[in-house]
Amino acid sequence: MAKKLRVSMDLKTALVEQDYLRRTVLNEKGSLGGDDHIELIRNVVKFSLDKKYDVILEGIFHKEYYSDLIFDLLKYNEENYLFFFDIPLEETIERHQTKSNAHEFGEKELREWYREGEALGIKDEVIISKDMSVDESLELILNTIN
Repeated sequence: MAKKLRVSMDLKTALVEQDYLRRTVLNEKGSLGGDDHIELIRNVVKFSLDKKYDVILEGIFHKEYYSDLIFDLLKYNEENYLFFFDIPLEETIERHQTKSNAHEFGEKELREWYREGEALGIKDEVIISKDMSVDESLELILNTIN
């Protein structure tokens, strides 16, 4: 979804992928651990915003672990949009199998990371339900940000 959104954006847009920074750049594997990737995410997002990029921050951001990062970034930039994909675990696993990095981690890890209904609960956070198709979700996001 994040990649489709980026292609649909008119302005220069940075895609900051949690998995890429954590798993590829820092070579962190498995469960959550350490805060280095949080600092890296924060720095990459702020750098991109400072360079006048729109930023799509994508990942599984557990409330108890990432809320400080998210709230810091929300304060850093005045125009923000939050989208929470409320997708059941089984659907998440199925969708993951279509991704280019599906070989890097699988069902076991997704089951460890998954938290049902864990939206941040921030005013104006948009919930995208399991009943929305990819195209409907993309349209909702684009209509919200434009």
